[in-house]
This record gives sequence, C-alpha cells and structure tokens, in this order.
Amino acid sequence: MKKIKNQYDVFFKKYGNNTIVHKTTSQKVYVMNEICYDILIFFKDYHKVDDLIPYLETIYATNVTDDYKKSLNDFVEYLYNEDILKEEFKPYEEVYGLESITEHSDIIPALTLTKVMIELTYRCNEKCRHCYCVNPDISRELSTNKIKSILDELSDFNVSEVTFTGGDLFIRKDAFELLDYAYSKNLMINIFTNGTLLKDEDFYHLKRLALKSISFSIYSHIPEKHDYFTQLEGSFNKTLIAAKKCIDLGIPVNIKSSIVDYNFDDLKGIIDLDLSIGAYPQISMAITPKNNGDLESTKLRINNIKKYKTALKISSSFIDPEFHPEYTDLVIKENKICWAGSNSLSINPYGEVYACNALLIKVGDINNETIKNIWNNSTKLKEIRSYNMNMLKGCENCKIKKYCSFCPGSAYSEHNDPLMKYMEACNVAQAKYENRKEDR
Repeated sequence: MKKIKNQYDVFFKKYGNNTIVHKTTSQKVYVMNEICYDILIFFKDYHKVDDLIPYLETIYATNVTDDYKKSLNDFVEYLYNEDILKEEFKPYEEVYGLESITEHSDIIPALTLTKVMIELTYRCNEKCRHCYCVNPDISRELSTNKIKSILDELSDFNVSEVTFTGGDLFIRKDAFELLDYAYSKNLMINIFTNGTLLKDEDFYHLKRLALKSISFSIYSHIPEKHDYFTQLEGSFNKTLIAAKKCIDLGIPVNIKSSIVDYNFDDLKGIIDLDLSIGAYPQISMAITPKNNGDLESTKLRINNIKKYKTALKISSSFIDPEFHPEYTDLVIKENKICWAGSNSLSINPYGEVYACNALLIKVGDINNETIKNIWNNSTKLKEIRSYNMNMLKGCENCKIKKYCSFCPGSAYSEHNDPLMKYMEACNVAQAKYENRKEDR
C-alpha cells in the first residue's frame, strides 16, 4: 500500500475512552477505542502504514509488540476497506488481466480516432504570461447545440475520451450542460482549468461525472509568484483550494506546470506541493508562440542547457511525455516525429479542426464537414501523419537526434514550417544527451 490518509467525509472526536467516527456520505457511525483517535490524527496527512508504529511508540512511550503490530496492521486495513482511509493518488495504470500489452497498436488499430480535445473558448479570467490564446471572439464560438452535435458524432465514431479546455471552459455558462451531455454519451472526460471560477456545489457536480482527470495549472509554490505569472491576484489560493476539494472527493487531479526561466528555481517546490496534496505533477518546459504568431512568449523559455539539465533531473518522474527520453526513443523506432493526428484531433472554439492544438495547420472545419470525413479524407491530415524524423530541415547531420523532442507545432509557429529546426528542441536534446552521458 502507498501512503494513505483520512477520507474527506470522515469526522471523528474522542469522548473519554471512545472515539466516535462519522462517515457522512454513507451515513455510518463507528464507535472505536481511544487508540483509533491517535491513528486517525496520524492519517490526517498522507503517511505510510510502516510509520504508524514509531508514531504510537512515541505517544505511549512504550515498544509495540509483534502481536500488537499485526493487530494494528489489521485495524488499518479494516479502516481502509471501510473507506475511512484512502490511498494516495497514483498515475493512471493500464491493466490487461494476465497479459501486459505495451504496444498501443496491439489493442487499438492504427489511425483510430480515440481522443479529441475541444477548446470551448479562448476567454479566460487569468492572463498567464506564456498563454498561446489571444483575441477571443465570443461571436464565433460554437453554440451549445453545435457542440452537442459534435459530441454525438464523436460517440457514434467510437471515440473514447474528450478533453475540455480553453481559455477556461467555466467562463461559458453552458460548461456543465456540455459536460453532462458528454457523460450521457459514454465519453470519458478530462478537464483543463485554472479552477478559480468553480463554486462549492460545482465540485459535487464534477464528482458525478466520473472524470478520468481534472488538471489545474500552478506555476509556483509561492503564492505571489504564481499570481504574478497569471496576472490575477489571489489565483494561487483559489486554484489550490479547488484542487484540494477535487482530491478530497476522490477525483484524479493533475497539476500542470510550465517551467520557464521565471519559475525555474521553484520546480522542486512545485513538485513537493503537488505530492503533498495528493495530486500528480505534470511538468513541461515547452513554451509555444501565441496562436496569432506572436513570439513574445518564447522569450520566457529557459534557453540554458545547464538549467534544462537540472530541470530534467528534478522532474524526471513527472515530465510530460514529449520530453521523456523513453518516449522519444519509441517515436524514433517508429520513425515518427509525434502522434499528432494519428489517434487524436483538436477542435478550437470556432469549429476549426487541427491534428493537435499546438500545430495550427487547419485540417478541416466541423461547421461544414463531419469529423468522420475529416479523419478519413483530409489531405492536410494525411500529410501531417506522414511526417518523420528524416524530413526535419537543418537536422540532417545532428548526432543526438534520438534525444530530440521536436514539436511540429512550435516549428510551424516560429518558422511557418512544421519541419524546420528550432532552438528550444536543440537545447533540450543537448541537455538530455549530456544527462544520459553523465549517468552512464
């Protein structure tokens, strides 16, 4: 068992030699002895079961016998089985019975659309300094009914999951109506949000949607630094409270953090904060230009190989896949740059369809054609699927190409060419290469 703590709906008090435990969601009341109180106090924060014995020995100034240790372990297991204690959140695990399947193609045929990202709006109450969204046009945003018709299409096309993002989707008044509709169509739901617009009753609504995940963005463990980056005073506390409320309700929570030169020194603090509340860190160092071609945000990049090396070492267990060496090794093995358009699509707030929300080459428009037709017949989409590492321009003689986390979206935004070399990818590749060399 990993670290555990009390469930969010567990309340307890000690009266004399008895501990009264209420589990409010199931309307159960437990009467236990006074040691239970000390155990529940211990598990108010995440701890390993093995650490309970030393804690109790300190409190009671006595050594715990082996028989009593077994009784304590049995009791903790009982509390866990009664859903009084919960296990620390862990990343999504794939389990295939007795057989482990490692290749995606072993279970899902090639070029099968399984995931779609829907950007519901570019509007947001935060103004994050690295954000790619600019010039939101509310008059062009897809209507509620149009988005529902898209969800109908996705369900009929056997898509398994949808990610709703923005801007911030909760700035739309119909956000929960659309989430409910997606759930009714048997679509797994992921949400990307800053969480600052969520109200107390919204968290219970989110719980009923059985989310695959909800992702919040935190850019520093220091409130003032986060608020400076989002340009919204108080945003750190609001986002952190929202994340904690979701975690307490058992909703899988990710914390997305874009690491730039400004918050480089905060990386360890961010990861420690995420883990302390039971969230899973997702660290990225990829900073893209804005979606109108403005390169101002790229000036925020670390752009320092020594710092990239340090950041990669600190965050190696939580790095976004596009920066992970094992991921890029797999891509090279398949001779692909990335999987954009191979099993996923992105739809912007106005109905324009892209292979990926970072690669702004339009492959279709759901205002005048179906998802199925775009997926099967788009000439641009077929061209993007054909991209391979041998097609990169300016990289022909590169000796560390296998470490490259090349993003066609960044290349296109910077050079108007999705296959043109750009320096962020070169710097990160060099950092990964040097780290690997030093580890040998």
